[in-house]
Amino acid sequence: MNVVCIILWSLLLLVVVVVAVVLFCPALVKLVYDGENITLWIGYFFPFIKILPKKKKDEENISSSDNSEKTISEKKKSAENKAKKNKNNKKTGSDPQEKDGNEMVRFFKRLMKKRGLEGLLELLRDIAEIVMKTVKTVTSHLIISKMDINVVIVGEDPADTAMRFGYTCSAIYPLVALIEENIRKCHHRVQVTPGFAAEKTAVYLMLTAKLVPVFALIAAVSALVKAIKTYLKFKQ
Repeated sequence: MNVVCIILWSLLLLVVVVVAVVLFCPALVKLVYDGENITLWIGYFFPFIKILPKKKKDEENISSSDNSEKTISEKKKSAENKAKKNKNNKKTGSDPQEKDGNEMVRFFKRLMKKRGLEGLLELLRDIAEIVMKTVKTVTSHLIISKMDINVVIVGEDPADTAMRFGYTCSAIYPLVALIEENIRKCHHRVQVTPGFAAEKTAVYLMLTAKLVPVFALIAAVSALVKAIKTYLKFKQ
């Protein structure tokens, strides 16, 4: 009996340790934009996995043509079956998307009828508050370990270049300051220069960020609870 208890407690402890590691191990995101292409990597426990860019269409077409065994008759049959399903859904009125849409419309109509425009505005305000608090909770634990922004502005002539340079600076620097104010840490380097001798405008962005999943989970659960309370409040 003691041996069984020890095994059970050991398994329970192992589960707790695994869950703790999963929740507290930071998820990493790396983004690179060179003015033409976006490359995105995501890392969690293991080395970075490339998410973007996706495989080229030519490679996908070759692989799909090699692996595909569908004949023209089979495609026709699938199309006919799909048409029959759509026809049956229209007859029976069992389209799930239509039901969801109608349910949402009925909810807003009932709300407008009971509480008027003020009730609708109150609902939208509560939704916005939930979204803002959720975003703030997540960003307050977000760490940008590296953010490099390098922009070279080129206009039609020196005067146009100088004007565009001013507009770009007035947009980028306040945005970076806003990001720095609303996240936990942000190590950044921003360089915006007028390219009087350059041929065309060039943009380069490299971003590396990390977030501990437990904080995102807490924010999601909190948002879900508040959303349910808000729904029940306005459903009455």
